[in-house]
Amino acid sequence: MWKTIYWFIDNQLNIKPTGFQPMATYGKWTYHWWGYDRKFTHKQANGYISELNQGAAGATLAIGAAYALPPVAGLGTMAAGYWNLLANRVDAHNGKKGVLVSVTWALVFSVESL
Repeated sequence: MWKTIYWFIDNQLNIKPTGFQPMATYGKWTYHWWGYDRKFTHKQANGYISELNQGAAGATLAIGAAYALPPVAGLGTMAAGYWNLLANRVDAHNGKKGVLVSVTWALVFSVESL
């Protein structure tokens, strides 16, 4: 579940949150002009993988309920695929030291081992 988030831009063009944060967080996301990133420990990355898989499963269930509205089913399919792919990449790169997840505002992500 997400709440409203407000940001401000500092003199280094970093975007910082000022209002509410997501209800389920595994640490602090750092906001930049290009997007946001977060370092996860091995244990935190496993929790993040579980959350992404739950989101993908929920989107898949929404697809089944949305046969009457094909555009909704298409959005659910894209969301489920995106979260599933991100979860797989985090799992593949999650070594003993964790991962760095970077996401641009265009939702292009990068996952690197720490």
